[in-house]
Amino acid sequence: MFCRQCGIQISDDAAYCRGCGAKVIKAETVDCISDTVGQRVGGDSGEKEKQKSSAIGVWIIVIVSLGVAGLAIWLLFLFLRWLLSAFIPAVAVIAGGYILYHKVLAKVITGYFYDRTSKEIHLPEGMTASSLLETLSGKFNYPYFKGVHYGADGECVIEGKYAMYPVCFGENNITEISYIAEADDKKKRTVLLETLTIRDYINKFFNPNLPVDVTKDMKKLKLAEGQRKAVAVVCAIASVLIAAVIVWDYITPGSLQSMAV
Repeated sequence: MFCRQCGIQISDDAAYCRGCGAKVIKAETVDCISDTVGQRVGGDSGEKEKQKSSAIGVWIIVIVSLGVAGLAIWLLFLFLRWLLSAFIPAVAVIAGGYILYHKVLAKVITGYFYDRTSKEIHLPEGMTASSLLETLSGKFNYPYFKGVHYGADGECVIEGKYAMYPVCFGENNITEISYIAEADDKKKRTVLLETLTIRDYINKFFNPNLPVDVTKDMKKLKLAEGQRKAVAVVCAIASVLIAAVIVWDYITPGSLQSMAV
């Protein structure tokens, strides 16, 4: 082979040139260096390809996610349009059913059980209307107790939250409680429930060990009163919503029909 510096011929196994003393670089070493450089270049290219593929995968996921979200929003929009188109009959049915139950059915059911429930009060032996009135005055623990007085026939009348409740002494030492009916029938259900509640409170007052749950009675009474007020609220809200939809349909004629289609 020949020296790359001075060009003289040297032996193949020489490490340095005998003419100029330069270090001999063999062809193999050059090839190895070239291969190493090529590997590095090839490695960088592979890494770039991987990053490119990863970026493409991310974009695919983003596009698919946006498509699914768009489809869900579109379906929700169609559902809302259908719901709005059926708004008036839906509100009318729900509000009508709610009002019908609390104005008619609940009152009928309460009256049915009231007629079949005993209104008897268990008082101590020998107690009269006057002694009962004296005992209850200022001591009765019913939360809505407003007072007690004599009635027209000398009976003991308890004043509750919704009505007057006379305690009548009958034959065979049977004492029962009832209520004084009023012209206004709107509170009929709460009056019936309060009658039974006062009955239990009196029985518990004179017989503390009696297995009577007066707290349960109070819950029923408060629930009935809340439902009576809720009927008025439901009527008002339903009327306002239906009127608003009718006005909107008047402003934009045929909008409800087109939505229904």
